[in-house]
Amino acid sequence: YSQLAEMGTRVNHHQSEESCDADLAEADMEGTVTPLSPAHLDAPDGGWGWVVLVATILVLALTLAFPSCMGIFYTDLQIEFSASNSETSWVPSIMTAVLHAGGPLCSVLVEHFGCRATVMMGGVLSGLGMAASSFTHSIIELYITAGVITGLGFCFSFQPAVTILGHYFVRRRAFANAMSSTGTALGLCVLPFLGHYLHSELGWRGSFLVLGAVLLNCCVCGAVMRPLGPQKHRAAKGNNNGTKPLAKKGIKEQMWVAWRTLTSSFRRHMAFDLFCSNQRFRVYALGITWMMLGFVVPLVFLVPYATDNGMEQSRAALLLSILGFINIFVRPPAGLLFGLSWFKGRHVYVFSIALLLNGLSNSICCIAPTFPVLLVYVLTYGLSMSVVGSLMFTVLMDIVEMSCFPSALGLLAIMESFTLLIGPPLAGSLVDSTGLYTYVFLACSITVALSALFLMLSFYWLDRRDKALKEASSTHVSTVTPEAHVVGVGEKVKEPAIETEPITTFMMADPGSGSVWHAYGALLFLDLILWLTLFTALLWSQGAFLMNLTWLWVFRAFSWLLLHTVSSATLHKTIHNLLKPWVALLCFVPPVYDMVQTLVLSGGCGFSPVPVPVMVALSAVTGTLIHLMWDKAFPSKKVKKEQEAKVLLMRVIRYSKPDYLHLAAAFFFLILAAIFESSIPYYVGKIVDGLSGEYKHDSFLWAIAYMSFYSFGSSMFGGLRGGMFMCSLSRLNKRIRHMLFQNLLKQDIIFFEENKPGSLTSRLVSDTDKMGRSIAMNVNVFLRSLVKTCSMLVQMLSLSWQLTLLTFVEMPLLAVLQNFYNIHYQKTSRELQNSMAEIEQLATSVIRSVKMVRSFRAEAQELKRYQEALDKKLQILRRKGIFSAVHLLLRRCLTLGLRVAMLLLGHRLISSGQLSSGSILAFVLYQKDMSTNMRQLVYVYGDILNTVWSAEKVFMLLDRKPNMQEAGDWVPENLEGRITFDNVTLSYPSRPESKALEKTCLNHVKLSCQSVSIELNPGKMTALVGPSGGGKSSCVSLLQKFYEPQQGQVLLDNKPLNEYQHQYLCSQMAAVSQNPVLFSGSVKYNIAYGLRDCTTEQVQEAAEKANAHEFTCRMDKGYDTDVGESGRSLSSGQKQCIAIARVLIRNPKILILDEATSNLDINTQHTVQKVLSGSKGQTVLVIAHRLKTIERADHIIYMEGGKVKEQGTHEQLMAQKGPYFHLREKLFTEDSEKEGKSTIHGSTEMNLK
Repeated sequence: YSQLAEMGTRVNHHQSEESCDADLAEADMEGTVTPLSPAHLDAPDGGWGWVVLVATILVLALTLAFPSCMGIFYTDLQIEFSASNSETSWVPSIMTAVLHAGGPLCSVLVEHFGCRATVMMGGVLSGLGMAASSFTHSIIELYITAGVITGLGFCFSFQPAVTILGHYFVRRRAFANAMSSTGTALGLCVLPFLGHYLHSELGWRGSFLVLGAVLLNCCVCGAVMRPLGPQKHRAAKGNNNGTKPLAKKGIKEQMWVAWRTLTSSFRRHMAFDLFCSNQRFRVYALGITWMMLGFVVPLVFLVPYATDNGMEQSRAALLLSILGFINIFVRPPAGLLFGLSWFKGRHVYVFSIALLLNGLSNSICCIAPTFPVLLVYVLTYGLSMSVVGSLMFTVLMDIVEMSCFPSALGLLAIMESFTLLIGPPLAGSLVDSTGLYTYVFLACSITVALSALFLMLSFYWLDRRDKALKEASSTHVSTVTPEAHVVGVGEKVKEPAIETEPITTFMMADPGSGSVWHAYGALLFLDLILWLTLFTALLWSQGAFLMNLTWLWVFRAFSWLLLHTVSSATLHKTIHNLLKPWVALLCFVPPVYDMVQTLVLSGGCGFSPVPVPVMVALSAVTGTLIHLMWDKAFPSKKVKKEQEAKVLLMRVIRYSKPDYLHLAAAFFFLILAAIFESSIPYYVGKIVDGLSGEYKHDSFLWAIAYMSFYSFGSSMFGGLRGGMFMCSLSRLNKRIRHMLFQNLLKQDIIFFEENKPGSLTSRLVSDTDKMGRSIAMNVNVFLRSLVKTCSMLVQMLSLSWQLTLLTFVEMPLLAVLQNFYNIHYQKTSRELQNSMAEIEQLATSVIRSVKMVRSFRAEAQELKRYQEALDKKLQILRRKGIFSAVHLLLRRCLTLGLRVAMLLLGHRLISSGQLSSGSILAFVLYQKDMSTNMRQLVYVYGDILNTVWSAEKVFMLLDRKPNMQEAGDWVPENLEGRITFDNVTLSYPSRPESKALEKTCLNHVKLSCQSVSIELNPGKMTALVGPSGGGKSSCVSLLQKFYEPQQGQVLLDNKPLNEYQHQYLCSQMAAVSQNPVLFSGSVKYNIAYGLRDCTTEQVQEAAEKANAHEFTCRMDKGYDTDVGESGRSLSSGQKQCIAIARVLIRNPKILILDEATSNLDINTQHTVQKVLSGSKGQTVLVIAHRLKTIERADHIIYMEGGKVKEQGTHEQLMAQKGPYFHLREKLFTEDSEKEGKSTIHGSTEMNLK
């Protein structure tokens, strides 16, 4: 508490400059003479400050150490008021709790009256309270006088004293703090001797009266604590002006103004918003609050423990005095030592280690109640207590800003006061019920040690998280491109935002995140306090109040209402929604369990105070496990649809909706098989009891009959269950593959350019099969194990709740172990899945291009690439195997340790007659099956996550929608065939240069088509010419709706192409490319591809027109001959003839020819071109590099660089002598040279490149 002085000076120093002018202005308006605050004056660092320091030491000695010395009068108070240990321990607990809880009220008084007046007021209150305690006639009156009044006086005295000390010392503040911290230790040294002397001479009543007079010395100490500035006085004029308006107001208005002033002051000194936003403060506050439940209890019960075991009271008081001397000599140097720079950032860990030693030291008292043992305990406890006291507020200053320190301290004091209030009474109740003080010290040891471990682990996790965020931020900054740092004049470079408080941006609320776990701990701690309150009330009533089943439901309903209200008021909305089912489970598992035990099992306990600890552990463990399993299996609908494993699993199950009847039957048989199988061990135990002579011969035979019946039923229903699940698997695989292939056919061309065929094939074949396995096999095993676990749990509880509770120990440990395994398992499974897809894609591409590989002699290179891919997969499998081996070792060690503990406890139960040999055997069989089922649950869940990740990419394909506008429904009766390109601009999205379209304007990107405006007339042949890359093929792709233009539109008969029905548009348009695509199948299938009603005669007629009938008839099977994959059994010219026949059989209105006859000989070219151009009314678009084909066109369009350079007839373009003219002249010269050299063909091929 002495470090409050440093806090006070720092806060005033930071706030003084901003608030000085405002304070003076406000004072002038009120007509007051405002003194300068201590922060506005130079601290003397001596002078009268030494007097203030001595006064502060005396105040701390009289206030903070006083509650710990009440143990001297403990026995007399019990005898005087016929009170129990629990009732008597409320006196120091109320005194300490009020001392802490009154901090905000004390701050308000200091603001209005100053430190000196508040200290004097506290001295009067504490003195009168102790003096009045000597005249009390009941323990309740003592609670009010010694507890509330005296504790409030202590609060009003010590906090202003340490605050004003900080005003007097700045340069010597460390020394002043160290000296003032000896006040508590001085009180522990002097007050026990003084109390013992007064008790032996005057009794407890006279001692309280004298001590009340001693406490009045706080008034003297407060009187010398004069402020640094002049006193605050009101001028007469200001006083009159200030009171008249108030006098006109009624009493209600005055009370309302006073209430608003008081509440605003309290809100200013209570850091509720800081508790919700600062995660470190939240952890520290919860840890310190839990620590205070057992930190001060040993000081209260040390003297009664020693005197109860025959030690003289003087020697017992000496123990407290030794504790005080240790604090005097250790705390000041400890405070100075931990102020060194080396300890910066390590204060919390030193504090946690000291707190852990403090907790463990309490177990020393359990060895023996002798003076040497207790002396060792006092030395150990005193040393650790000194370190804890020196660092408690230092850690808090490291966590929160100094401007928030007072309000944080106020909230922390309120939280501490609650546990300080109930700590000693709970310990007293434990002494009353057991008659032993050793249980108190053991409980304090466990409580303090747990709080130390909680603080240490929580801050370690927070430090690692912040370090990871810092490294990620630095990596992000270092990887920013140089262009990103170029800013304009006067602009500021934005720093990358680092998320430091996940509770404010909590997205999926995974129980693995830190904020959720802290919320778990806080609510569980509050529920534990409610249980302890109930337990104390039941013990205090001593049977006067019986807790039956009805009252248990009422109590847990009230607990649920309170926890739900606290959760909704303090937690983030997302975390609150996540924890709502867990809160309900936590509150209602005990009454449900007790009701089942009362209704189902004969002779239910009806609930008594004894099983309350069991109820607490059972409700916490069971509720948490059920909630975690529910959250894993049935995730919230608000979870982002980023293909999380749990969401993927539920989606796979939803795809099984058409098989719900099969699945319902399978689940029905599954439940019957699990119930039948779980009943077998029970009758095995009955058989063993029958063999031991405890049952008659008829009972023995009936047990065998029942065991045989349940065994047969389990086998029969298990087989039916497996058959139903396998049937659902087959249907599910068929349905998903059909849906996936259907959606793939709907995708745009860009999708197939961006995705490799091997990966798509892998998704369609292997991943869909794994999806089916996740629902048919893994879910089957998971549900079977879950049902068996629940059924066996009921049987185990009916046999022995002690052994069942011991079995529960394995579940959370196994869940934690499996959680770490699942994280690694999912990561390696994703890597393995990608590696397998890469291997499959590599093999597929090499096999398809084996001619190219062999022609370039790249066999060794491709083999090396394949070997590297295999090595990568092997490394992933090796890592996966090592981690699985370590996981198996730890899991088996855990199971073995639990089995040994269970057998030892079972031996005790058999010895005490609580269980028979057959029951123990049945329980061992249940536990073995239970352990197997739990392993299957966690293992199968991990395997479900592994197989369900295969569904991630499948669902990505199923969910993908084409990036094209939906086709319309326009079907005209007569199609003219007029095509118009209206200011069309296109850039291929799959090409690297087009990525800039997302961030820059179109003018800075290389476009395939740029502002193209052309028109194709029906009954005419239009030729597109120009160099490669000029945009000719891009226009064809736009006409076939393979891509959507970024600007402009393509019109057909003055209507956009998107308004036409897709099937109709495809039936009116056909294209022949330079490299036609054929499918594996017959010649007839390829010519009639896409036509439902097509006769053989029509196929032959089209083949004759395309000059393909002759070579087709020479094949072995004629038109039924298989052309092979991609038409590999045919030559390039034969494939082009079949492609032309495929176009002619459709008689399209729009015909697109992209070097359609480039692979044909001269005679075939003339024949085919005559047929293609013979139809009247067709709109023909030709892309050709042959001069004769171009010259025969009705309209020629020259394109270069994605733009239309010129267009017109052949004669017009030649007359213009533009790009077309120069290109033709150049190529004509080259053609003439080739023609002179050629003696085979009469015509020359002209390549316009």
